[in-house]
This record gives sequence, structure tokens and C-alpha cells, in this order.
Amino acid sequence: SSFKLFKHLDKVNEWYENGDIYPLQADLDLTNVCNERCPLCIGTGLDNKENSIIPFEKVKDIIYQLKEIGIKSFGLGGGGDPSLHPKLADIIRLIKAEGMESGIYTNCYKLSDDVIDAIINCCTYLRVSLDADGPELYKITHGMDEKAFYAVIANVKKLVSLKHKFNKDIAIGINFLVGPHTYKGIYNAAKLSKELGVDYIRIRPFYNNSGVKSTTEEESKIMNDQLSNCFTLQ
Repeated sequence: SSFKLFKHLDKVNEWYENGDIYPLQADLDLTNVCNERCPLCIGTGLDNKENSIIPFEKVKDIIYQLKEIGIKSFGLGGGGDPSLHPKLADIIRLIKAEGMESGIYTNCYKLSDDVIDAIINCCTYLRVSLDADGPELYKITHGMDEKAFYAVIANVKKLVSLKHKFNKDIAIGINFLVGPHTYKGIYNAAKLSKELGVDYIRIRPFYNNSGVKSTTEEESKIMNDQLSNCFTLQ
């Protein structure tokens, strides 16, 4: 929200008086390892290479140090997927125990019961990188088969169900990247998100430096029509 700044006027005043302040949130990329094959991903790939995962003890040190300078929340993501960090559940719970908030960005493909429990009970938001309206488009955007797509959908349903069952205040959302290869799926992705019961869908463009060509005038018109139709969903 553009009004978010007004919730932190103390920081604005501190910046005005001192000219230098620490941020309130830090993004912590836990790993470069991923279990999907997105063709346009800027991550470092699938292999669990040396030094590709931050050791748990180092993660703890980072959390403690950033807490000392006033960090209030962490965004957990990565060049890979944070779900591949073996101590993800412990990291999420540690941040909560230290009085800070956390949110997680994940492909939601393989989440253990322990990680799901930690997310539901400790995180303030979860954003799922879906970028598809069904298995065919998922194959194009994530390089994964139909089985993987429905595994993601099942995990989203489980998370939404647990949120409502235990009345948890966590915002669960879907991310959809728009480009020449995905723009026809905008409406159906929004419809799917509505059916899944998530709180929102975030629709944003692929960056040109990801190797995606600019959309044509015709593609832009179809895209705008799809976006307009999204507002008719009930």
C-alpha cells in the first residue's frame, strides 16, 4: 500500500532528524536450490551445490543481528525455493519466538506437514508462485508436469483449510507473471484463485531482462480485456 509509510512515522522522523535509518524488513534468501524448472528463472538451478544453502547456525546469527538493529520482519525467499532449506520450519518459528514477523514466497510444490504447521501458526503472509491457470500453462512456466501442478493445488487447498479451521490471520495469495506466453491465462488464473479461497491474486509483468519480448498491441488488448473480466468474478 502507498499509505504503509504512515504506519511508521517514527522512522520517517528518525530519517528526517538523522539522515540515516535501518530498514524495518529484511529479505532473507535461504537457498539457491530449487525443485522446479522454470525456464526464465534467474535462480542458480536444481543442483544442491556446495554453499547453496545457508547453514542454520548462520541463519540464526543473521536473525539475531538484524533484530538488534531494529528489523521487525523477514521475507523468506531465495534464488531457489525456501522449502528446500532443511530447517525452514525452525527458522519460521525462531523469527516468531524473537517477536518478529515473517512471510514466505514459495512454489508450494513440496511442503512438509511441519513446514505447513509453522507457516500457518507463525507467518503473516504466504505468496505462491503459480503463474498458471492449469497444468498445460504450468508446464510452460514452471517446466513441471501435471502431477506437480496438482500437488501445488492440493497444498494451497490444505493451507487455506487450516487457516480457516484455526482462524489464523495469515494472508494467502497467488502470484501470476504476465508475458506473451501467459497473458491468455489471466482470467482463468484469477478464477482458479477465487475457487481455491485464497485472499488475493497478484498479477504483474515479467521483466524484459528475463528474456521476455514486449507484448504486441493485439496482445495488450487481450490482456486488458482479461484483467477487466477479473473484476466480474464473484
